[in-house]
Amino acid sequence: MACYGESATIVVTPEAGMCTALLLSEGIVMIYRAVFCDIDGTLLASDHSLPAGTAEAVRAVSRAGVPFVLVSARSPSGVFRVQEQLGIAGPVVCYGGALILDRDRTVVHSLALDI
Repeated sequence: MACYGESATIVVTPEAGMCTALLLSEGIVMIYRAVFCDIDGTLLASDHSLPAGTAEAVRAVSRAGVPFVLVSARSPSGVFRVQEQLGIAGPVVCYGGALILDRDRTVVHSLALDI
């Protein structure tokens, strides 16, 4: 399966359990074992909408067995909302890295300020 974005063609090879992104602008081929992606202004458009091509590319990566990890300064509920829109499950990074939850939403890492 191939999905086309503005700067890359994502070729999914589920039998290998990985995703290959062919970066058209530079002619570079990269193999990904995990994808970490910011939400606001990166995954979502400036109007907070989720472009259809982006959503399909994310789902293709996830179906290939490559973890697609959402990273944000948002709270967990805000990140989970985007995960649900995408129809994916996986670990999430919230509050700019201060809280990391695994696929089952169990806390893996938490950093609190001692005030």
